[in-house]
Amino acid sequence: MKETAVTDTGRLDTQLSDHSRAGLARPLTLLVGCLLAFYVAFSNTFQELWTYWIEGYNWQFLIPLAFLFMLRERRDILTTLDYRPAVVPGAVLLAGACIVLVAGEVSSTHTLREIALILAIFGMVLLLFGFQTVRRLFWPLAYLILMTAIPTELLSTLRAPLKLLSATMAGDALQAIGLAVYREGTFLYLPHITLEVADSCSGLNQLTSAIALGIPIAYIMFDKLWKRVFIIALSALAAVVMNWVRVFLIGIWHYNSAKESVHGPYGIYELPFIFLIGIGIILMIAMAMADKPLTASDKPVPEGRGILSRAVQTPRFTAAAITGILILGLTGLFIHTWQPTPVPMQAPERFPLALSGYRGEPLKTLEGPFRTGLADDELIVRYQAEGRPAVTLFLAYFHTQNQQRELVDYRYTWMYRGARPVTLAPGMTLMQRPLKDKGGTHTLFFDYEINGRNIVSKLEAKLASLIDAVFYRRNNGAVVTVLVDAPPEKLTERDQAFVRTLVEQVRAALPGQ
Repeated sequence: MKETAVTDTGRLDTQLSDHSRAGLARPLTLLVGCLLAFYVAFSNTFQELWTYWIEGYNWQFLIPLAFLFMLRERRDILTTLDYRPAVVPGAVLLAGACIVLVAGEVSSTHTLREIALILAIFGMVLLLFGFQTVRRLFWPLAYLILMTAIPTELLSTLRAPLKLLSATMAGDALQAIGLAVYREGTFLYLPHITLEVADSCSGLNQLTSAIALGIPIAYIMFDKLWKRVFIIALSALAAVVMNWVRVFLIGIWHYNSAKESVHGPYGIYELPFIFLIGIGIILMIAMAMADKPLTASDKPVPEGRGILSRAVQTPRFTAAAITGILILGLTGLFIHTWQPTPVPMQAPERFPLALSGYRGEPLKTLEGPFRTGLADDELIVRYQAEGRPAVTLFLAYFHTQNQQRELVDYRYTWMYRGARPVTLAPGMTLMQRPLKDKGGTHTLFFDYEINGRNIVSKLEAKLASLIDAVFYRRNNGAVVTVLVDAPPEKLTERDQAFVRTLVEQVRAALPGQ
């Protein structure tokens, strides 16, 4: 009888265990379905993020890993949460995020897609696990914003000061060790080469990355607030200083003779290598000051079912998961099937070469800071008239826009520095700025022409493209630049009249509303 009782008990335990696993299989399957639908909807966003991380020499791809590590560090909190899916509020927030995502996709605005990604993460957590989970995990979830380009965009005004600071500190350091160097702005003139601290070398991206990686170090290794603030501030300072060091070392590398490899032998003065050294120094300092080791938390975890099984085996989880799959699935279906209708430019080769006494000569390309080869159709013509400064037209027309080909492109944003709007005629407002190069000072005029609309604001250009994409299924448009070989204060009425004539001809050649 005794052996039979033991055997029956063992069978009962096995049956209960099998039943528990069977009950867990469906919610886990639904959770995996939610994650897959999330990936499908945001796959383009993830691809752009990966490009931003790798091509921008950022280390922000470590932020999701740091986020998971912080969750593991505080797993004691996760086991005590009361998981109650908030189906209606979560669905509303997730649907709103998907609307922002669609707007970002059809207008080719990556910032909107990144905003949508963060909103969707909050929406998913709220939908599947409830308000208490969102409240307790608000700051770890908000930390994920640092994996996007949003912080860098918000801090973009620091780019120019950081460039100047790096050039100044590197130039002073080179002079301090007895090397002949002359600095003008962000340019360093060495005996055999002129170095420029470009936008990509400002160190702004690395500043954001250093702060983002300093946060989990401070969170995990320190209990005292002042130590946490100190290590985060030190991370930011290290990123800035290491960029100075990098420019300084590049100056030494090129001092005796200009080398083919700009960033030193084997590229050791590239941003990633120098950045890693800075992070390594911060980590050593943090370990020396640490209140606790950089290891997973040894806090006791309350007994009971696993965190995941508790989270998914809650009332209404099935309804919440199915709702999430439907919202994300429909969004992904729209994004991957929607395509704008290309609108080609009619016969750009017929653009007039004789205008108001000027004769035009077609060109194949332009020197920097202009960037050619980005648009579907590009028209470059240099006009000349006796006794008048030469005028160069650069028309970049896009049949459709995507993340690789778009009107509001970071490679055009340099034009806005020091620019102001000027009205040359009713309905014709252009941005104007002086442009200096080795040939002297010129005057640059530019605007966006989008289906008959004259736009000078980057935000308005994005909104116009979005409206056209949603209501007319097209997002074509043009960037128009006119370069006059004379400074703004020396432009005559005749010069401005020719600019007006040129822009009118451009508008006549472009598709209308």
